[in-house]
Amino acid sequence: MADALRPGGVLAIDVLDLAFGRIDPGRESSDRVAPDWAVITQYSRPAPDRFIREATTFVADGAGGWRRDQERHENVLVDTSRIPALLREHDVDAVVGPAFGEAELPPGLVALTGRKKSR
Repeated sequence: MADALRPGGVLAIDVLDLAFGRIDPGRESSDRVAPDWAVITQYSRPAPDRFIREATTFVADGAGGWRRDQERHENVLVDTSRIPALLREHDVDAVVGPAFGEAELPPGLVALTGRKKSR
């Protein structure tokens, strides 16, 4: 990633920290319902650096029936405090923070911003 940046180039991405996958006891699933859709999500953490979300969606098809779909998101979590030092080895000055400007991110999702040194 760092080598893809041109000198003076800007890096701005979000990264999932190890803290992102903490599941509150009793909150292994969640649901959201509206008149024409519903989403049921199940969460698991099979390892300290893995977080899985499995979502089942129901959407009204307009003809009195429902369309069902499923998604599975397997997330790799990292110790984001180590990333700036790794990027420095590739001439990128970076910092980890809780937000991009004023747009705060959910706990455990961090903003990684930086700039590649000019030659």
